[in-house]
Amino acid sequence: QKVNTSLSELQNALEERERFIKDTLISKYFVFDTNIFLSDPHILSKVKYLDYVILAARVTEELNKHKVNKDQNIAKNAQMAIKLIGNERRKENGHLIFERAKLDLLPNEFSKRDADNMILAVALNHQKENICLVTSDEGLLQKSLQVEIPCLSLDEFYSFIEKREIERKKDIEESKRNQQTQNNKNRK
Repeated sequence: QKVNTSLSELQNALEERERFIKDTLISKYFVFDTNIFLSDPHILSKVKYLDYVILAARVTEELNKHKVNKDQNIAKNAQMAIKLIGNERRKENGHLIFERAKLDLLPNEFSKRDADNMILAVALNHQKENICLVTSDEGLLQKSLQVEIPCLSLDEFYSFIEKREIERKKDIEESKRNQQTQNNKNRK
């Protein structure tokens, strides 16, 4: 009984450490749904360090259509998002990757003409990488879980980024302390 409990605790600790490494130390690839840009056209500025945004061609298409939306706020956000995507594209060391959907990656049950499925296909193309789909669309969120693509809502993304920033700062401080300790040992 004690051994099983210890093994279970060890397994939980290892899983937590793996999650920490994956979420904090390894590059993450985010695929943003169109609704994310319409909610926060400045979303690209939240992606930092070693992370990347993979922009599905379908998202660009949908943003272009929303530039003339009757809802002025949506139209304004679409125009701003397009401008900021262009600015990021022009950066020498940008964090933006443009990609077209590889529809053959979708399960047979999924329509190849559906816009959400096209965005999902882009995420599926990077399934072996540290990928995360970000959407406010409950249907797309459910589909992503069905094909085992990690997914976050916009609020969860903001929380993830905030937590990640705190963890990275802690990691940097710990590295500095360790370096200082090592320097002190070397002086003696």
